[in-house]
Amino acid sequence: MQPAPTESRPMVSLIDIHKSFGSKEILKGVSLDVPRGHAVSIIGPSGSGKTTLLRCVNYLDQPTSGEVRLDGELLAPSGAGLVPERVLRPARRKMGMVFQQFNLFRNMTALENVIYPQMVSLGRKRAEARDKALALLEQVGLADRATHMPSELSGGQQQRVAISRALAMDPKVMLFDEVTSALDPELVGEVLKVMRTLAENGMTMIIVTHEMAFARDVSETVVFMEQGAIQVAGPPAELFAPGRTDRLGAFLSRSARQGVETQA
Repeated sequence: MQPAPTESRPMVSLIDIHKSFGSKEILKGVSLDVPRGHAVSIIGPSGSGKTTLLRCVNYLDQPTSGEVRLDGELLAPSGAGLVPERVLRPARRKMGMVFQQFNLFRNMTALENVIYPQMVSLGRKRAEARDKALALLEQVGLADRATHMPSELSGGQQQRVAISRALAMDPKVMLFDEVTSALDPELVGEVLKVMRTLAENGMTMIIVTHEMAFARDVSETVVFMEQGAIQVAGPPAELFAPGRTDRLGAFLSRSARQGVETQA
């Protein structure tokens, strides 16, 4: 059988992903294709398995069973047990991940935080890494903060540095895990603006988020998870249609009320 043309195959394929911690099953057979250049947002109540699923994409949490494919390539043999880091490292370099917490090196400037991983993981010369870092910091609106330490930056600025650091690795896909949840409300917009630009520029993105308006406006596909499974997935216009009376409708109504209370 001939392999699918590059432009037609998904950038990420999750095939029957199960994940258990001890006797507790967190993911119960999740399958999802993420087309190249698309933004897919994953929403759902706390404890639904959203973050675990995202961490299974790059094997930070190794699936109990199932397959993950990146641009058609299998990350690890199915049923292979615990996969060594040396096997996963090449694939992980192709996936940038940004977490709730910024995880910046506290003893390095914003610029050095973006330079250092390039030199260590990609073997780039310092001059090349510095040029790349400066361009990315300018892209996220932080060129004038390049020499500042993390302690001198706001939470939103630190998160934008973290995004720049992930982008510096030239990833094929970006993974975002509730990246605005640790931010003060007035700082959320500056981070979402950067992510909107990435989506507009065709970056493949998987986004776990509680920002419903952002998920609706940016995503080609929205996935609603609950109890470790995908309950419904589809275009935002379909999932966010007014008047839903199902479980997703109840979740969206509660999220809207909580958003109003947060802003009050």
